[in-house]
Amino acid sequence: MLSPSASRRFRARFGARGCTPRDAAGDAASARVKAALARCVETERTVLALMLVERLTPREAARTLGVAERDVLGVYHALMVALRLAARGPVLGGLGGAASRITSPAARTRKA
Repeated sequence: MLSPSASRRFRARFGARGCTPRDAAGDAASARVKAALARCVETERTVLALMLVERLTPREAARTLGVAERDVLGVYHALMVALRLAARGPVLGGLGGAASRITSPAARTRKA
């Protein structure tokens, strides 16, 4: 719960529009997910529709599409990862310092 003064500041800043910072971030994430879905091919969207909208199991979806269950699972998991990454948006700072910890064998054997 916001304090009375924080509540007044919040209403003064966002009250007229009825928009919160979280709403704006949600709108941006939705736009990124929609764009990622638009880049999917029809069979990928079909797998998502069968599993998420029609609530079919991977086995049922595979039978419906006439493919192996492992293919449906692979497509589904890859798409879910891609959609989660799209929802998060671009990651700032690249690898987050991981690149400095990764060295090639040649770099380890070099003399100073």
